[in-house]
Amino acid sequence: MRKIALINQFQDLDISLSVFAKLAQEGKRVLIVDLRANKTKELTDESTNSFQFLNELDKPEKYIKTLEPNLDIIEGHRYINFQEFNLFYDLFKLQYFENKFDHLNYDYLVFENSSELSLLTLNSLFYVDEMMLVLDCDELGHDFACKAARFGYNFNKLYWKNIFFSKIIPVFREKANVEIYNFLLSEFTSNLISHPIVLKSKVLRESLSRASFSIIADEKKFDSTVTEDKKQRSINEYLNIMSETANVEVPLTKFLNEKKS
Repeated sequence: MRKIALINQFQDLDISLSVFAKLAQEGKRVLIVDLRANKTKELTDESTNSFQFLNELDKPEKYIKTLEPNLDIIEGHRYINFQEFNLFYDLFKLQYFENKFDHLNYDYLVFENSSELSLLTLNSLFYVDEMMLVLDCDELGHDFACKAARFGYNFNKLYWKNIFFSKIIPVFREKANVEIYNFLLSEFTSNLISHPIVLKSKVLRESLSRASFSIIADEKKFDSTVTEDKKQRSINEYLNIMSETANVEVPLTKFLNEKKS
């Protein structure tokens, strides 16, 4: 099971659902756990959402909602942040999700996190193997990507983790900014940057689809490297690059296969 922390600068789930729906259509079993405050989700006894799930000692199966074949979700809730007070001592152990999710049978387990650090986000980072970023490029998303990269390096170094970035998804609200997109490509390389998504455009569905398919293509390559036991080498290469360039503004330049062979 691939465990991913998706750090999303947007409130809605449209982007991640589009991406992982494509994976589900490819036959991958996906569970998305939304750990963000969903302001439209009301509290009811029958709710299958993350507030109820975190509030109980039960296993998560009871709170899982099926969206379509192979794509399941535990929805976010407007009061989910209250659970950090309720579960402080459990969350502070930073191993909260192991007992909750280790027994599940999915190909992908995706924790949808906001761009704000919280105990829930930290617990998801302790549990996962990789990170994806959804950037709001009109709200300093490129700057956030740089800071997240430095955070990833320091997090790994401090806690002896091997979390690595597997994809960065740039999103523009009105119109794609070529300069920002080229900056992201130059610093993080085409191995990490997906096709850009433009929200308010006639081709929104097409840009979502192209971004999704570019990620799917990369996921298939990644799956083949896992079967050939190349994953650890990729992680080690990532960590070496990060340690060599930890003091510069953007530590992921020349990541993975962009270097000359």
